[in-house]
Amino acid sequence: MINYGLPKEMNVCGVTYPITNGGDYRVVLDVITALNDNALPENKKVITVLSMFYEIEPKDVEFALYYGERTFIQTALDKMMQFINCGEEEKEKYREPPLMDWEQDFPLMIAPINKALGREIRNPDEYLHWWTFVSGYMEIDECFFSHVTAIRQKRMKGERLDKQEQEFFRKNADKIILKNRLTQEEIDFMNEDDDW
Repeated sequence: MINYGLPKEMNVCGVTYPITNGGDYRVVLDVITALNDNALPENKKVITVLSMFYEIEPKDVEFALYYGERTFIQTALDKMMQFINCGEEEKEKYREPPLMDWEQDFPLMIAPINKALGREIRNPDEYLHWWTFVSGYMEIDECFFSHVTAIRQKRMKGERLDKQEQEFFRKNADKIILKNRLTQEEIDFMNEDDDW
């Protein structure tokens, strides 16, 4: 059956929970940023992302997490990821290094998504459902961002860059190279006062 709607709520263990701001793309990008924050301990990350994504109080998520409501927590996370994947179930697969980073690349994708959707998506007063945002993203064609990801892909595969690509890389290395995310342990280690 074809899904014609844009979901704004999710059923988790028989209870319907509204998605914050009706599933506006900004909420999802904030959730993705939190999910990628390696400095956030796992339990804190779960509490943060679920209370950001659903209209649920953080204390209620924390209560469920610490008092054995594992089925609820796992179902809520699975439904959230299904929503982020535009209705598709998350598949277990080999994880390749990413070609893009929603947070780092956001400024590069604005113009092509605006072009694809025919409007300015950063207007704070206008709602834009995550699935519509992703549809616009999927329509990105020849642009600065597509050149950045093409060079990332070539470098990831160990392919040689032609002269134009090498020049583009030299001028835009700060945009092409994805920043590493440090774990909390790495941050703590770097912040330790060494006595040597």
